[in-house]
Amino acid sequence: MPMGGSRLVLVGIIVFDLIAFSLAVAAQKKRSTVSVATDGKINYCAYSSRISTWLGLGSFLLLLAAQLLTALATKCLCFGNALQPGRPRVYALISFVGSWATFIAAELFLLIGAAENARHTHDTTLVGTEPPHCRTPWKGYFGTAATLIFITRIFSVVLYKCYLKADHPQQSQGSDIGMGGQNSSYI
Repeated sequence: MPMGGSRLVLVGIIVFDLIAFSLAVAAQKKRSTVSVATDGKINYCAYSSRISTWLGLGSFLLLLAAQLLTALATKCLCFGNALQPGRPRVYALISFVGSWATFIAAELFLLIGAAENARHTHDTTLVGTEPPHCRTPWKGYFGTAATLIFITRIFSVVLYKCYLKADHPQQSQGSDIGMGGQNSSYI
């Protein structure tokens, strides 16, 4: 793969992950808040805006795009030529597993956080004259997702760089004839 193409893919992965991370952090900061409102004699739970739902879904889609770009660029490590044995291949395999594990976990936290936030902003709990017990989504959904997105980005970058090294090993510059690069003075 030409060096310009590999840099473009790497920049694409980093940009998608960075924006997904930023949206997850913004979703965490803009989570729905709840307050007790009164309408005549009835108390109810009033929730703030749903912007964090949309920020979470945007983060979900961008993280998905970054993971698909990584999978296409590395051919999922199962299509194309076999990777050359060595450290880059081992690191690529470890990063592949880590990338997919953290990706799936981050996507789940983003989906659950967005769904919980959307559910709470649609609900209005009518309680009557008693003060209502208002529930809010767990504070950590989007924050946990942001942390996992950051870890996914690290795994994806390592995966891609190691994939390139294992797919295109450096050729030796010596005058050997394929005998392990032995020095001719010892022969």
